[in-house]
Amino acid sequence: MGFFGAYFGVLMCFHWLAAGQQRYSRCVDYYKTGSTIDGQYDLEILPRIVVSVYCKDMNTGEPSEYISLNSSRERNYASYDKLLGCPPTVLQRIWDEWGKTHFTLIRFDFDSWLVTTNDFSFAASVEDGSNIPYGQGGDNQTTLTCPFRGNFNIDLTSTPFQVDPQVTWSWEGPMSNNHSVSFSNLRQIVSGRCGGFPGICFPVLPSNRSIARLKLRLVSTHPCLTKNPCQNLQDCGKGKF
Repeated sequence: MGFFGAYFGVLMCFHWLAAGQQRYSRCVDYYKTGSTIDGQYDLEILPRIVVSVYCKDMNTGEPSEYISLNSSRERNYASYDKLLGCPPTVLQRIWDEWGKTHFTLIRFDFDSWLVTTNDFSFAASVEDGSNIPYGQGGDNQTTLTCPFRGNFNIDLTSTPFQVDPQVTWSWEGPMSNNHSVSFSNLRQIVSGRCGGFPGICFPVLPSNRSIARLKLRLVSTHPCLTKNPCQNLQDCGKGKF
């Protein structure tokens, strides 16, 4: 997509909240006013900055927030490779933990800014494979001479979010050292390939590298998040970008 295309997509997801406009910071705020239908709602996640968020289970009184992955489910997946061993044996043995999961929305906590990577409410796994958490990959190889086949891809373009700079990826399992993870310049796209005997990779924060945690933040280059961003309302607009 390129820098300017991605940047324009980010801008399209922000609003500038007009003075006096009703403010809702969580889906439950809409529920309290009588809204009980699941769908896209505008939430003020920071003062005067509003994003469109999907609210699920609105009729329960305890709705959850989800980010729509506008880049498509094909660009947001997590995979543990199916075949056991390398090179694949004549019998084509199957790893019992294999799976490939595509995501269209991801559950997000606006208090911690963490993705619930194992929420599969808006995900689909291929064939009869396992559900694989968002941002993870893995395989079950038997030799160091074979390239890892497990992989994942995160694509947050056309959303106002990026992977937090604190987030890195950890690997677990024997022979899992030759991993590969790459980031786009805005950290909106992350792709990785990893595996082991067996081996998996998952996102972590510096405070604990043994627990999967994927933290997001608003794209730092947005004009309303930089120093002296808006000389007047025309700089940021009065509605959706």
